Amino acid sequence: MKFLGFYLMVNLLLLFRGDLFAFPDQDENLQEPTSKTCQATTKKRKRPVKIKKPVEIKKDSKSLKKARLNEEESLANEILSISRQIQKAHRKADAGKIYKAYKRFMKLDYEPEHWQSVGNMLKPYQWPSQKDWKEIIGAHLFHPSSAIECEESPCYQYLLKLKVALWAFAIGAKFKHPVSLYYLAKEIDEIRFSYSDADKPEFFTRSYADAFADLEKCQDNADACYILGRAYQTYPYRGEEFEPEKAYELFKKGDSLRNKFQMLETTRHYQSNLTPPSMKDYCALGNQGYGPASIQAARLAQDFKGKLKILKETSRQGYAPALLEIAYLYEEEKEVEKARKYYLKAGEKEVSQAYIDMGQSFVGDVMMNSKEFRKDLKTLSQKDIDQAVHYFTLAGEKGNPKGWDYLIMLYVDLYGERSLTKQKKKDITRKIFQTIQKGIAVGSARAYHMAFVHFRPSFEILVKKYGPAPQEKLYVTMESFLNKKD
Repeated sequence: MKFLGFYLMVNLLLLFRGDLFAFPDQDENLQEPTSKTCQATTKKRKRPVKIKKPVEIKKDSKSLKKARLNEEESLANEILSISRQIQKAHRKADAGKIYKAYKRFMKLDYEPEHWQSVGNMLKPYQWPSQKDWKEIIGAHLFHPSSAIECEESPCYQYLLKLKVALWAFAIGAKFKHPVSLYYLAKEIDEIRFSYSDADKPEFFTRSYADAFADLEKCQDNADACYILGRAYQTYPYRGEEFEPEKAYELFKKGDSLRNKFQMLETTRHYQSNLTPPSMKDYCALGNQGYGPASIQAARLAQDFKGKLKILKETSRQGYAPALLEIAYLYEEEKEVEKARKYYLKAGEKEVSQAYIDMGQSFVGDVMMNSKEFRKDLKTLSQKDIDQAVHYFTLAGEKGNPKGWDYLIMLYVDLYGERSLTKQKKKDITRKIFQTIQKGIAVGSARAYHMAFVHFRPSFEILVKKYGPAPQEKLYVTMESFLNKKD
């Protein structure tokens, strides 16, 4: 686009990812004379002044073209600014910021041709139900493009259930993005399933149906093929029954690295009539840059050295979850200090799950009831407990709600299992409540649950402050948002 400088164009393409800069309307730039000024001017006039006929600007004049280009550049700058705010909202796990970005985006008032010009540069995918360029760009702007990548990596799956992500999906769905609608329904549905056996509200079945209807029309899109394929293998099912053959054909049609990975997985798990893929098949896909394939290759390797070699090479290629897998290998070999070394390396690469695992290495899995996975807190040193508190807190501060969940459970166990003075019990109670608040702020279903169980008199106050629990009425809020006309 000629109207954009090179810097602006490059930044939009690289950063396109949301309080809008207010530009005054043209009318606000016009300073009309006051009535007093008019009167003074009239007194000085001795004869009527001939009013010249306005100069008519031709449609193809340079001034009109310049005005149009200025408007397009202004819109591009607005979108660039909003995209930066969306990224910041995700980094801070702040749902409020992403909603403000949406409100700012909705205030953008430009002509359709200006939206189209920016859209032609960005080339976002147009989904069937989208009617105009503002809707197309809005969907592309707010939909978390790494959603499927997160789903494929267990250590990143928590990102899909963060409150900020659910609101991003809701906004994407508002702009008729079927992948956003699918993930909005799926993630809340999965959370509710863990806490409730109540009948599924119509919101979910309708959302799945609407998302699948659009995705079926877009089998030229790799993400659409991936989601449709997965829906023939796992809940929410697209077909009437489990159909791996249909899934395989969709993955084949998708022809992206993640779809090729799913082809291998479908063959390995569900198609006994075909030759199962080998470790080399997964390595070949991993060498093309698809980390989850390399992880699977390591799991299929025959011995410790073979697994370690693949994982170290994968980590050198920049796929940080491989460091976490190396730590797990050392855990299996009972080499705790080496495992902790790699937990720290993974954590430094923003794999926050590693800090949770690091904390567990000191106190055991406080989420589990079985003594096989837990450690007796009465026998642990204060140093070990402090270390666990430190690493669970680090995970929480990195935006992982599971960090706060583990810290809550550790504090609850400490309250119940140790002989404490009245003052110390009071201190731990305060810490539990503060940690619950931190978990609720990022959308932790468990934190909401623990607030209801342990601090019921304060529960409604917390809901009023942070919004409804994802396992309760959050879907009602989302449904209302999607149906509301702006």
